[in-house]
Amino acid sequence: MDNIRRSNAFMTHNGLKVRLNKDCCDKYMDEENILAWYISIEAFDSLRVVLSIITAIVIMFMHEDPIYSGVIISVMYFIGYIISQSYFQMVLWNWIYGSFYMLYSLLDRFFIPYIALVVIGIITKEYYILLSFIIARMVCFIVLFIINNKIARYYHKKYGIYLGDVERTAIKLIQFYSDKDITFDKWIKEYLRFMKKQVSY
Repeated sequence: MDNIRRSNAFMTHNGLKVRLNKDCCDKYMDEENILAWYISIEAFDSLRVVLSIITAIVIMFMHEDPIYSGVIISVMYFIGYIISQSYFQMVLWNWIYGSFYMLYSLLDRFFIPYIALVVIGIITKEYYILLSFIIARMVCFIVLFIINNKIARYYHKKYGIYLGDVERTAIKLIQFYSDKDITFDKWIKEYLRFMKKQVSY
């Protein structure tokens, strides 16, 4: 299993790296669903960021305490992460949030969500909430880095492949977009067989 190389990866349209073999993933979906799958991967991987920005903006208008604000921003960030790792939650929110994300991704190319956050922070004079946002995001990033590292190690020990949060999201979304009845564990086993054949060639 260790012969399965991490170099098998592809990029989504907006540059998100997914460390899975694209040919193996594509064979589970009809061609018209592949683009939607790309968008959904990007959307749910970005959900934690989207929720934290929206929460920070709302809190600025509410003039909440900076420490309380930091806690709420962190909670929403983690909720976004949890949703991105849950098949049932992604199925529930996919169409509604996916449509919203297509607009958000256009704005995000020009950093407009962050610009809006800073401008609103200045207008509302909530500089400490803006600082709370930065600190909360940094703390959440570190915590999730540790969590993802441990989960990735667990899957590497179990299956011999790297499965980060993006890859787990992608696999669960394959379950949604595929016309085949397949579970997460079953897909990984089929993926391993596919990759072994690739290595043997």
